Amino acid sequence: MSLPTVALSLRQPWAWMVVHGGKTLENRKWRTHRRGAFIVHAAKGMTRAEYDDAVAFASVADPRVVVPAFADLVRGGFMGRACIVDVIPPCFVPGAPLTLFSKVCTHRWHMPEQFAFVLEDAAPLPFVPWKGELQFFNVPEAALGLLSAVAA
Repeated sequence: MSLPTVALSLRQPWAWMVVHGGKTLENRKWRTHRRGAFIVHAAKGMTRAEYDDAVAFASVADPRVVVPAFADLVRGGFMGRACIVDVIPPCFVPGAPLTLFSKVCTHRWHMPEQFAFVLEDAAPLPFVPWKGELQFFNVPEAALGLLSAVAA
């Protein structure tokens, strides 16, 4: 199997929702021109408040999603893959003044004030512990070797 050579670190339980829960957008304060496949890295950090907020958001975005318990989520490593096919700009926030560029959010996973990376073809990979980085980062050859070995 050919693996992407770049990764993006997502905090849990968002990483789990992308790989297993049908979350088809990844929200960021920054835009990207990158398109194509990437490896999903589960960040090491996750507070109980972050977990609770994400689960609450998911229950509104898609009530069918059942997020694993806080203690059951893997953290600090590679866990899946996905493909960016588009980026949606920030959209209108109810109560905010309308501008020429405002548009209403139409996707249930879109956080209005953020860019939304449109994702397809998400799939799990066997978990491989590895330190993540900010933004997109190149996956070291050693990590690609481990991922290829456990995915085979």
